Amino acid sequence: MKKKIKLALRIMLNKTFLLVSFKNDKKILEIYVSELKMGLIKSNFYSYIIIAFLSFVLLSSTLFSFDFVSSQSSGTEVSGIITADTTWTQANSPYTLTGNVLVNKAATLTVEPGVTVDLNGYYIMVNGTLQARGTSNDKITFNGAGSVSFTQASTSWNEQTGFGSIIEYANLESTSISIGPVSPKISSNSILQISVGGSALISHNTILNRITLTSEAESPVISYNTISGEFQVAYRAGSALISHNTINNGITVADSGLTTVSYNTISGEVRITGSPAVISHNTINGKVVVSGSESSGSSATISDNTITGAEIGVSLSGGLVSDSAAIISNNKITARDIGINLSPSMTSSFYGGRSNATIIGNTISGCETAGIMIGDDQTQGGHTPHSNIARIEKNTISNNYYGVKSSYEAQVSIEGNLISNNYYGVWDCTRVQNNTISGNSYGVLMVQSFSYNNIQDSSEYSVHLGSSDLGFFTPGDVDATHNWWGTTDQSLIKASIYDFDRDFTLGKVNFVPFLAGPNPQATPDTFVSTPVDFPSPSPPTSPSPSGSPAVTPTPGQEPAESVPFEAVLGVVIVVVVIAAGLGLLVYLVRKK
Repeated sequence: MKKKIKLALRIMLNKTFLLVSFKNDKKILEIYVSELKMGLIKSNFYSYIIIAFLSFVLLSSTLFSFDFVSSQSSGTEVSGIITADTTWTQANSPYTLTGNVLVNKAATLTVEPGVTVDLNGYYIMVNGTLQARGTSNDKITFNGAGSVSFTQASTSWNEQTGFGSIIEYANLESTSISIGPVSPKISSNSILQISVGGSALISHNTILNRITLTSEAESPVISYNTISGEFQVAYRAGSALISHNTINNGITVADSGLTTVSYNTISGEVRITGSPAVISHNTINGKVVVSGSESSGSSATISDNTITGAEIGVSLSGGLVSDSAAIISNNKITARDIGINLSPSMTSSFYGGRSNATIIGNTISGCETAGIMIGDDQTQGGHTPHSNIARIEKNTISNNYYGVKSSYEAQVSIEGNLISNNYYGVWDCTRVQNNTISGNSYGVLMVQSFSYNNIQDSSEYSVHLGSSDLGFFTPGDVDATHNWWGTTDQSLIKASIYDFDRDFTLGKVNFVPFLAGPNPQATPDTFVSTPVDFPSPSPPTSPSPSGSPAVTPTPGQEPAESVPFEAVLGVVIVVVVIAAGLGLLVYLVRKK
């Protein structure tokens, strides 16, 4: 009798294990049930007990999932918490999430090349390490409109050791990636959208929708990507390096740390608001906008770019209560309307920020309104804002309607420039010295004093003091001494000047003494800068933190580990069924 009981128990345990392991394989279940039925036909009483017991097990394991990984002939279902090193293999692919997955701290989830992961609307949260490394010929696929997130507790990528969290050569075209204050490597993937914190390395990806550098970003590197959607650097983000990308929908940087944007091909607007920035060596088919915010100004270095295709090439403006500053140098700018525009400052009844720019070594052409325009606000609400400031040196400004145009009380110094083949050369500037102003229809207008310039070959007038057609009049005399006029013949010089001698309401232009030959220092190549009385902008620096410090999670903290309700209920049912089966077996044996 004891041998029969032991045999029955052994059969129950073996069959229970197999049923639990292969509960989704119907063929295996049918084989085992048929096998036991044969035993019953042979009048094996214990087989009848085992059939009853296994029926309960089959019912409970079919209705309730109580394990986190189940193998199927068509793939593997996964959910819950991964607490030990785990590998998702191509042999067991696809892996289908039936719930959210957490990679616990100190655990590594490795995803082999060629694996398909169906997120099924769920997420994979990484507190430990995720290594999903496909190859160029055998990529990993994540689909199913879910997400992959790296928390602060996850492992950063270490290029020297080759260990840490990485997603490489994967297709995530329906999947979002979220990176907290940590530094994984995301490389050579197709990604729906990504938010970046920490000092993550994001390289050689195709990003279809949007990339955002969050307030948790420290010093991320975004390089060699193709970015089709929005590119945003969020409030209080750190110092990002954005280089060698193809960016198809512009970049927006707002109230962040020092952002470097270099060697990119950009379509759309590059907008810097209330932030320091370096924008260099880019090809930009669009507009660069630098402006102050309500609480802080911007400071930018914009250099060695090719900027085309927009109404305005570069626009600089102050904030509500703050100034903005820019060094704009060595760019090639062609715009439909204005090459470089210092727009009127924001005004209210109490404050107004101003723009302060050094514009040096640029080539600006083909603008229907002006190569460079310096605007300023008039008095509003009883308040006159600060004047905009511009120092314009060593530029080549040609084939525009206005070469350089200033308005109101802006402080503008123009030195060492070549201003040629414009309709109007220089209009209303504070200081005009050591320039070559040639081949324009009108050379100099609305300027009270100018000297040591080469002013020649104007098709209309080298100097004009105004008319009703031009919309202005200069009633006072103008000091135009020590200039070269293309000739030493005073009658020819006088013929190129429109002043009191032609309209008695105007002042006189005093041009004697004049230079006997061209000023050799009056070109971009030969001019040497001299101090200017009004202030110059400072290069951008990363601002000091302001306001309350950001609250960040405690390092290493993990979310609470919760087990799904169905799993708990399933385990309880199985335990009850096993106990009932054993009790029935013992009872029948004793009764017999």
